[in-house]
Amino acid sequence: MIDESNEPIDVWTTLDPNMQAAAERAIAANAPANAQGALVSLDRDGAVRAMIGGKDYVDSIYNRATQAERQPGSSFKLFVYLAALESGMKPTDTIVDEPVTIDGWTPRNSTRTNRGPVSLREAFALSINTVSAKIGAQLGFGTIADMAAASVSPARSRPILRWCLARATCA
Repeated sequence: MIDESNEPIDVWTTLDPNMQAAAERAIAANAPANAQGALVSLDRDGAVRAMIGGKDYVDSIYNRATQAERQPGSSFKLFVYLAALESGMKPTDTIVDEPVTIDGWTPRNSTRTNRGPVSLREAFALSINTVSAKIGAQLGFGTIADMAAASVSPARSRPILRWCLARATCA
C-alpha cells in the first residue's frame, strides 16, 4: 500500500475519540457477563464515528463489527415499528406476545417464552420476535419493505420516518 519508510506517516480516520470511549463504556456496561458485544456508530454522512468489535480482545480477537455475517434479523425491526407508528399505532398500544404461525412460518422469541400482553414500546425494547411478526402480518410485509426502502432514499421517505430519524426517538 505504501513504500517502506522510517518516516512518520499521517493516518486520517473518521473515528471520534470521545464517541469511541463512550461506545467502549456502553459495551462494557451492557453486554451480559461472559458475552461479547459489537457496536458501529455512523454519522449522517456515513462516516464511522465509533466501532467496537468485541468486549475483550484478549478473550476473542474475532471482530463482530467487521467479520460477523448475519441476517439482518432484529436490526430490521426498526422498520416494523416505524411502519406501525405511521399506521396510527401508539407506543402504549397493547399487543399479545403469543405463539403465532404466518404462512407456515412460526417465529420464536430468543427466550423461548411468551410474555402475554405487552405495549409496543416494551415489545420494541425487548425485541420480541412474535410481536414484530404479528405487526408485519397485520400491516403487510410489503409495507415494512417500503418503509425500509424509504429510509435509504430520502425522496421516498415518509414524514414520520424523517421525524423519527431526526430526533432518534418515536416514543
